[in-house]
Parts: sequence; structure tokens; C-alpha cells
Amino acid sequence: MQKYKKLFGVLLSVLMVLSAVSVGLVAMAQEPDGAVSALEAKITAFNGNMDTATPTDADKAAYDELVSGFKALTDEQKNSIDIVALDKLTQLMYTYQCAVASNGSSYVPSATRKDVSKAIVAELNAPDLNAAQAAVDDGILSAAADKAIELFKGLSYNARVIAGTAYSSYGLFYYGMNADSNYQAGAFYNLVNKIFSDVKKADPYPTDGRPSSGDYDGGSKDPQYVADYRAYNLAKNAHEDAQLLEAINQAVEKTGAAEYAGLANYIKEASAAVQAFKTNKDYQPSIKALETYNALDVAAQNAVRGLRCYACTYAEYTTETSTSPKHLYARELTALVSDYAKYADIAAFETYIQAIDEPYTYAIYEEARAKYDALPQSLLGELSAEAAAKIDAITYYGLTHAQSTETPEFPAFTRTAVTYPSGASYDKVTSSIPKMNTLVQQIVSLIKGGDLQATIQGLYTNASVSAVAQAIGPLLNSLGIGTVNPSHLLNRMATANEDGTYTAINPEWQGAVDALKQAVDAGDVWVDDNPNDNIVKGVNYKDGDWFLDGDKEGFSRAIAQHLTLLMEMKVSIINVGSMLFSSLQFENEYDFEDNTYEQGSYENIVHIFEALGIPCMDSVTYSEAVDAAQTDDEKIVARFAPILDAVFDFLDTFAAAPVTTLLDFLPNLATALNNGTLNDNVQAIVGRISGLLGLAGVQLPTLDFTAEGIFDTLGGLGLEGISYDPGSVNSSGVPNYPNTGSLSITIEMEDASSGTKTPVTLTIQEADFIQFCKDMAGCGEQVVTDSICLDSAKRVTIDADQADAFVTLVRFVYDDVLMKNTAAVKEIINSMNAEVGSLLGPVIDVIQQVLPADAAIVALVTIADPLAGTGDIGGGLDDIGSIFDQIRDFFANLFNGGVDLGDVPIIGDIVDGIGGLFGGSDDTTTSGDGTEQTGDPNIPAGGSVAGAVTSAIALAAGAAIVLGAVKVRRSREEDM
Repeated sequence: MQKYKKLFGVLLSVLMVLSAVSVGLVAMAQEPDGAVSALEAKITAFNGNMDTATPTDADKAAYDELVSGFKALTDEQKNSIDIVALDKLTQLMYTYQCAVASNGSSYVPSATRKDVSKAIVAELNAPDLNAAQAAVDDGILSAAADKAIELFKGLSYNARVIAGTAYSSYGLFYYGMNADSNYQAGAFYNLVNKIFSDVKKADPYPTDGRPSSGDYDGGSKDPQYVADYRAYNLAKNAHEDAQLLEAINQAVEKTGAAEYAGLANYIKEASAAVQAFKTNKDYQPSIKALETYNALDVAAQNAVRGLRCYACTYAEYTTETSTSPKHLYARELTALVSDYAKYADIAAFETYIQAIDEPYTYAIYEEARAKYDALPQSLLGELSAEAAAKIDAITYYGLTHAQSTETPEFPAFTRTAVTYPSGASYDKVTSSIPKMNTLVQQIVSLIKGGDLQATIQGLYTNASVSAVAQAIGPLLNSLGIGTVNPSHLLNRMATANEDGTYTAINPEWQGAVDALKQAVDAGDVWVDDNPNDNIVKGVNYKDGDWFLDGDKEGFSRAIAQHLTLLMEMKVSIINVGSMLFSSLQFENEYDFEDNTYEQGSYENIVHIFEALGIPCMDSVTYSEAVDAAQTDDEKIVARFAPILDAVFDFLDTFAAAPVTTLLDFLPNLATALNNGTLNDNVQAIVGRISGLLGLAGVQLPTLDFTAEGIFDTLGGLGLEGISYDPGSVNSSGVPNYPNTGSLSITIEMEDASSGTKTPVTLTIQEADFIQFCKDMAGCGEQVVTDSICLDSAKRVTIDADQADAFVTLVRFVYDDVLMKNTAAVKEIINSMNAEVGSLLGPVIDVIQQVLPADAAIVALVTIADPLAGTGDIGGGLDDIGSIFDQIRDFFANLFNGGVDLGDVPIIGDIVDGIGGLFGGSDDTTTSGDGTEQTGDPNIPAGGSVAGAVTSAIALAAGAAIVLGAVKVRRSREEDM
């Protein structure tokens, strides 16, 4: 007995040891394998492109490392790898090897795909892959249910999933997957579908109860027929839904696939939950069904997403006579019950949104939109109309007020140091500038017979609209666009005159319309390759045709309406105009569903206007106006009118104070040219259309709106009378910057007496122009102010120093344009009036020979000192006064004794003050603290005859040109 006890003790000890070892082995098996985990991490992290026959060296090396890493694993390790990681690896191999086998072609024959998939299985040599391949070869996807069940039973979970990626004609790996893929349960779904088919065959729903439309008086639209057929279909669908659940249960039971246990019960519960919500908005069953889903095995959850079988039916129909009830796939159920479980959120949001009152704020938008976006998408239709309208309004407010709160980084600013001579100090120039406005007005009055404001007002006429209409045809021809039909203008004109408004203003108006109509009817209205044959050139609108002359708003709208001609642009049969405006999209575009507010081209125009200091409408208000327009033509007007209004308003401002407006404008223009603001926004607009027009055969010229680009573009456009020497260029013909290019402008001058035309060329050096832009940009102080642009809270402008800007401008005009083109200036003067030329020509020659001083500064003193009202600079030379007496008498004779320049305010002051202008010292004053401007003046001490003569020529040449032009104009008017 004792012997047996000993033996029993030994056996017990052995069992205990084995038990301990067994527990240890189990624990070891349950711990993640280090090699497998490392490989899974590398597979997950791989982001190379293997969908090509020629991957990069880096991608190919990383890919090879993954493949070799898997092949180095043991069979047990290969079978334990995460199925998603395994799928990614096999998909990388599949796409790469298919690309190689097809030499990079996107078409890969089915036989090639099948060969590739088998080669991958053989290369990786993993038990689960081999088993899946064998099951597919044995017909797991194509065999009858009984055989498929037996094949399925013999597979591990991973092998079942892999088998589900196969397509009978292409082999394994045809269907890729990820963590949410339907195909993680592909093989199981295939099996369920086979059993489902057998179940339906064994117990088909009876058809003898199906209604026939012939048995009803109203046929298929008879209300009773519709009701009876709906009832039949509801019952039939419910019967088949129950059969699907039976098929799922059979598949689980016959295969022993415990991972899918509970699947049928969940589908049944979820289906009932959906029906409960659809019937009476009861969302509690959905909450319970969602809990059941979360308790399922991951494999069963994947199966729900993969079951492409109808599983739930309810009485919802698309039309009044439709007899097919809503029938949902099993895979649609989880998304619905997840949404329905949150139905209480809809009621909470309804209460929240209704409590919000105007005015809205951006903070309200952010909070409200966040709450709205968190709502289930399928339940948004449950919101009341009031709540939906309010969240839409709040969203629109937020998107249209979503300005950036950050101040952008602006380029470094350097103030230009401008040097002033004692004869034209900073204070004198500053005080003289406002009076220059009056001087310009008086000069314009001499020439035009009215002030500048009246001159600008004279642009707002129907005749000006005619000029625009006549110019459109040749413009389009120059772009290679061959056909434009203005008939829609005719139709609009006829409609506008239905009440006789235009005819009452202009009795000839209707006749003009009739004449144009005859041309339209004759089909002779298309712009052809010869602009001279363009019928649009015959348009001759008179006062009242579109508006009463002088009406700026009417003029703006008429111009905008004529721009609708561009809508008719055609190249061959392509309506480029319509495509152009569609792609350009001036207005911003609001999309509530996507919660976006896409900026249109007008926003770029706002950037340009702001940079130039031109007030304009913000893009939100602009877009609302375009959206409010009813017809296409009205929308075109709404798009163009605000742009034209801003330009014309600026012209009005300029007309009221031309000099001060110009001096405020130029530093901002120069800054916009130098810092790229102008170019960037122009390119953004052009970029929207250049590609489109290129497809239609229309090539836009390359435009560059930087300072260098403006200069080069003028020479490259091939404009009549302008030539360009680019200086040094690279191998592509692009100018090297900075270069020594020059711009030559040729003007045809006509002799007033003989009528002889003489070409006169002015040459401007690019280096001079670039330096001028840099200097002008620094004339003032950089100021950061609020912006109306959507994408920028701030903008930078230059608070111009008008005196600095004036000196910089005069120095450029005199030094770099006039004094470097004295021969051309003499030609211009001679062509205007022979007597003026004979008098001033020798004086210009003398200046060139004896004057070492800065001609620009001489001109400054000539202009600024009298305008500043000092009149007390002595030391002048008597002979200079006598010269000006002669010039005054000569100018008076030009007007046949009708005008005495001494009687003209300001001009008389300038003439009288010239004689004693240059008696002071050469002391200078300098403004600004930046780099000194190029071309610093060198005024001779104590004055000089040459300096005084230059003073005379500076004023006399300008006056001669102006007054000579007056005489030429009057002479031509008398000849008419």
C-alpha cells in the first residue's frame, strides 16, 4: 500500500510540474511574439508606392525588407500575424507584381492576376495562405453549400478571411481590405448566401397571393391595388428576412464558427429597432441593439458590414404609387441604430439653436456649427424648418466673417531719404502741393474749357459706351477669338424701350435699333478676322440710349452690360465666354453642407484695391448682390458694376485733387509692385482662366505685375510704337535681373501747320525705372490697418509723404525721361509749333552744354517756390526777367491776344517769380531716415545763369507743350 502511495506521490509531482510547465507555455503563447510585433509595426508604417513597375530605390528596399521579414518567420509566427497587416503585405506584393507582369500597364489580364496571386502564396509559404489557396482551388467560392461548409470548417479564422479576398477569375488578394473592410467576412458571407439560397428554394414565398393590376379598375395606379401590393411585398420581405437569419444560424452551427455566434440575433434586434424608430421615433430599442453589437466578436462585427443581403423592411415608399417598401441590407443596420440611439441629441440641439438670437458672433458660429456637425447625419432631417434655417444663417454668418486673426508678415520697409535744395525746401514743397491741384485745374481749363472734374464727368456718356462696344471686337480678334454676336444687346435695348423711355429722350434711338436689327436679321453681325468689317464698330449710341449723359452709375452699368459681349466669345464651336465666366467665378461660393465659403476672383481684386488705397465693396456684400440678381445678364452687371464703381469713384477723387491724389497713390502702387501683392493677385485671377482658354486655342500673353515685369511686359506685348531691348538674357530668352534693358516709346507727332508726321522716340532705362519704384515705395510711413479681405485681418499701406513723393517723381521725369531725351523733347516742341521750337530749341542746347546741376531740382525750385507763396528770394538776374517777358508775350500771341498769362492765378505768380529765383545758397535739407536716393542734386553755389535758364526752360517747355496743344486743338476744331 505504501508502495502505491509513493507511486501516486511521484505521479502527482510529475503532474504538478507538467501543469506548471503547461501554464508557462500557455502564458508564453499568449504573449505577443517580438518578431511578429516588429514586422507588423513596419508593415503598418510603410507608406511607399508599389503600384508601379519602377518604384523608387527607397520604396523597393523597404518593400523587400517586409517580404524577407515575413519569409523568415516560423509557420506559427506567420499564422499569428495580424490579419490586417497580412492583408497589407499581400496587397503590396499583389499590386507590385501585377505592375511588373504587365510592364506598367493599367490592364492586367485575369490569368496574369491569378498567376501572380499563386506565386505570392508560394513565395510566402504560410500555412494559412496555403490553406486558403487550396480551399479556393477546391471551390469554396463556387461549390454548393454542403461542400463549401466542409471547406470552411477546415480553415482557421485567418485562412477564412484570406479566402474571402478571392475572386473566382482572378484568384486571391483581388479584394483588398482594411480594419473596416466588408471583405474580412467575404468567405462567410459567400457561405451564408449559398445557404440562404437553398433555404429560399426549400420554402419559397407563395406567389398566388400577389395582386394583379388587371384586377383593379384603376390598374397599377388604383389606390387599392397599391395598398394590396404594398402589403404583399411587406409580408414577402419579412418572410425572406427571417430566412436570412435562419441561413446565418445554420452557417454558424454547421461550420462551428463560434466567432459569428450572436450575429443573427443582433440583426433581428437591430431590424426591430429601426422599425420602432420609423414607426414612432422610439429610440430606446436602438440603444439596446447598439449594446448588443458592441458585445459581438470582432469577426461578427465585420460580418455585419460584409453581409450584402436584405435584412430589414419597413413601410416607406419613394412615391405615392410605389409598391416597393424600403428594404435595408444587413450592413446598413448598425449605422442607423448608432444614429437613432442619439436621437435625444436632436431634441437638445433644437432647444439650443432656438434660444440663439441675433446679432450673431463668430464664437456663436463656432459653437453652433460644432454641435450641428456632431449630430447624426441621418437624423438632420428631423430638425424643424426653423432650426434648420437658423443654423444655415449662423453658418453663413460665420463663414463670411471668418477673417484671419493673425497679422501677416509684411516685407521690411525702408524709408527713402529724399534730399531738398534750399530753393525748394521740404516745407516749401509741402505747402506748395495743395496749390498744385489748382494749377492743374487751371491748365485743364485752358485746354478743355472746364475743370478736371468736368472733364472726368465728360467720360460718363453714351458715346464712351460706343467706344467700348467698338473696341471689344478688335480686342477679341487680337486674342484669336473669331466670333461675337451682339444680338443680345439689341434685344435688351428693345426691351428697355418698351415704355418709350429712350425714344422720348432721343427720337433717333429707335432708328438706330432698327438698323442694328436689320443687320442681325441678315446674319451680318459676327466679328470676323478683319476688325474693319466688324458691324459693332458702327454702334453710335446717343444721349439717353442707355442713360442720361453724366450719370456715372448709369455709365458703369452700361459698360458692365456691354462686357456681356464676352459671354458670346467663341472659338470654332466652343463658347469660350461662357466657360470663361464659369471658371473665373468672381463671387464667393457658399456651401452649407460642406461648411465652406470658397473665395472668388473678386476677393483678389479687393486685395489689389486695398493695396492701392482704392475704397471698394467687400467680397461678401459683392457676392450677395450677385446671388440676388435674377437673370444671367443681371448677374454679369452685378459682377462688373462694383469694380467699375470703385475705379470711377477713384477717378472722381483724382479729378477733385489730382496732384495730392496722385502723390498718395504712387507710393502704394510702387509698394504693390515691389512686394508682389499686385502680381500675386493678378496671377491668381489669370490662373483660373489661362488653362481653360489654352484648351480652346487662345493663348493669353504672359503677364508679370512686378516692377521688373511691368517694364518687360510693355516691351514684350508687341504694342504699336513700343519696342524693348531686354539687355542680357538667359538661354531661354528670359531677361536677367537686374538688366540693362530699355523701353522705347515712339510717338507720331504731327506738325500743326504742314501736317507732316514725325516719329519721336523717348527711351527709358529699366534700371532707372526700377530705382524709381524702389524710391517711391519708401516715400512715407508703412501703416498696418484693418483689412476687409476674408483671408487677412490686416493690410499694409503707405501713408504717403507727398513732398517726398513729389520730389521723387519730378526727379525721375526730368532726370531720367526728359533730360535723357532732350532731342526728343525738342522734336515734340517743334512739331507742335515752329515758333516755340525755334525759341526754345537753342535754350535746351545751352542747358545740355553748360549745366552740371540736377535739372530735376531746378524744376523743383521753379515750381515750388512761387507756389509756396514766399516771393522773397532775391539776387535774380535782370536778363532772366526779360527772357520771361518775351516768353509771356509770345504765349499771349498764341491766343491772339485773348489770354494774358500774368492774369492767370498761380501761373502768373510762377512767371513773375522766375527772375529772382536762384540767388540763395546751396544748403540742402533731407527728409526720411532710409537709404539716400540715387542721383543726389548738386546745385551751383550762388546761383548761375545756367540755373536760371534751366528754370525758364523747365516751365517754358511745359507751357509750350500745353499751349501748343491748345492751339493745335483749336486749329483742328476750326477745320472741322
